[in-house]
Amino acid sequence: MPAKQSNSQRLSDICKPLSWFFPDLDETSLQLLQKFNILNLLLVYCVPLFYIFYPALLLPAICFRSLSFLISKLWAKMSEANIIRDEDTAEYMGGDDMNFWLQRCSICLDSKFSLFLDSCRDQFCADCFARYIEESVNSSWGLSVKKIHCPVCQECIPQSEWAKFVSPALVEKYNAFNQPYRPFSRFCQDCDTELVACRHENSIRMCRETRFQVIRDMIDRTLDLCASPCLPVTMTTVAMLARFQRDRKSGQSYRNGCVKEMHHYVISGLLACIDTRDQHSCSTCAYFDKQQAHQLAANVSRQFVSMEIVPEYWKSLQFAHIAYFPDVTCTTCDRATCLRCGAFSHPGMTCRENLQFNLSISETSDELDTIKWKFENSRCCPSCSIMIHRDEGCNKVDCSLCGYRFCWACLSAWSEKCGFYQCGYQQDQPASDVALEAKAELGVPDVLTIERRYSTSTTSSNPVN
Repeated sequence: MPAKQSNSQRLSDICKPLSWFFPDLDETSLQLLQKFNILNLLLVYCVPLFYIFYPALLLPAICFRSLSFLISKLWAKMSEANIIRDEDTAEYMGGDDMNFWLQRCSICLDSKFSLFLDSCRDQFCADCFARYIEESVNSSWGLSVKKIHCPVCQECIPQSEWAKFVSPALVEKYNAFNQPYRPFSRFCQDCDTELVACRHENSIRMCRETRFQVIRDMIDRTLDLCASPCLPVTMTTVAMLARFQRDRKSGQSYRNGCVKEMHHYVISGLLACIDTRDQHSCSTCAYFDKQQAHQLAANVSRQFVSMEIVPEYWKSLQFAHIAYFPDVTCTTCDRATCLRCGAFSHPGMTCRENLQFNLSISETSDELDTIKWKFENSRCCPSCSIMIHRDEGCNKVDCSLCGYRFCWACLSAWSEKCGFYQCGYQQDQPASDVALEAKAELGVPDVLTIERRYSTSTTSSNPVN
């Protein structure tokens, strides 16, 4: 049982309201003022006067005094029970600081925790944790499976645990956009049909050796189509076939990343053979169908993509396929679309060359401004070859599709020599080119423009005699 307060402590609590109005008085004077306060004196001497001269004010004066008496008693009771202060604030002001913070939510540090994670034992309130999960799910729109991490220790939270604190609709949204082997897709500009370069063949169960045999048969068909009595088999083609057979028998394809390496030298060799045959023309050679040979090489590339079983390596191999074969034909309108930039197919031109060509033939001013903005603020990712649009920021860019980190100025992998606002690899360029390439960040003064205007104004104000 808590000990009763002493009379002096009780008088001190009662005198607290008076100390707000009379901060310069000491405790003794405050107690005296509490005992003989001005209101009591006025009521004692004014009640007879009210009764004689103003009888109508007698009843309000008595009610006012009774109300003042009740408020003072209620204040004294609340001070004794210590309920006028907030419970959490009283605990913190009482001196137990560590216990106060150990019971707070780790996100807002204001409310008491209502849940803790089984994996890392970090604690949060239900509202803050639900908002954190919602923001994490809404930002997981890439091609990889985004894991939800603890905001304190960054440990991965299992889906079965965080799904208990959010709505079922949010869980369905996460499952829809966070699946392994998600293909990169664009939409046809004419009919809005989804265009996909390659999909993961979950339904086709084919062992690795059988798929190797299918790939070898497709390679032989492509080389037979490119064969000509006037063109001997090149050493590059022979070395490519020998390396393919060696890697196939040695089991190199089971190592992570080796399938992409095999895909690179096989597809490069086939495309080089197709280009060599296409450039050769004579009367004795049969007609060469380049489109059919190109389609066979694309099928070989898709078989390599289907061979990869690790989701991250499959995603990387998918973009390698798009880099070699960017055009996809729509099944609805039969129009080919470039997956790199999203425009219609432009064979023989890169995506930037196609933008420059459209810039020269554009008719309307709105279309001209749009194409001009794309041409000035778009570049292809050096890793996945997908065109990226960027209108502000520093030179350090992280591709949201493949995760490759590169310098926007020189398009090389990000290194210490690449500056955030001035790339070190462009120091050899003329000053005019560097000035045109540099661009100030949003909210940062454009120093180059200010210096240019200052020099112009100085020259105009001081003409040369």
